[in-house]
Amino acid sequence: MIDPADGSTRALVDAIARRVVDLLREDLPREGPRLLTVAQVAKEFGVSTDWLYANAASLGAIRMGSGPRARPHFDRLVIQTRFARLGTGRSMADGGGRRRNGRRPDGNSGLLRILDPLA
Repeated sequence: MIDPADGSTRALVDAIARRVVDLLREDLPREGPRLLTVAQVAKEFGVSTDWLYANAASLGAIRMGSGPRARPHFDRLVIQTRFARLGTGRSMADGGGRRRNGRRPDGNSGLLRILDPLA
C-alpha cells in the first residue's frame, strides 16, 4: 500500500506527473489550432482547395457534421506528416491554382500515392 504521507512516494508521483505533462506537450502542435479548415491547409501548405477536396480521404480528413456536404477538417499533425512524405505542396497541386474540371495540363491526376504504413 502506498502511504500518501511518505515523502519519497510523493516525490515519485510528482516526478511521474511532470514527465506525463512533458510528453503531452511534445504531442501538441507548435502553433495554431490542431484541426485546420480546408482554407487554412490550402494557405499553409500552398495547395488549392479543389485539390484538397479531391484528396481529402487520402489526407485523413475528418468530416464535421453529417450528410454528403459535411465539411472536411484536417488534423495538423497528420497533414504535416503526409505532406512531409510527399514533398512540397505547391508541386503537387499545380501551384495552388484552381481548376474547375479537375484536370492538370500535364495529364497527371494529381492523386497521392497510397503509402504502406508498415513499410
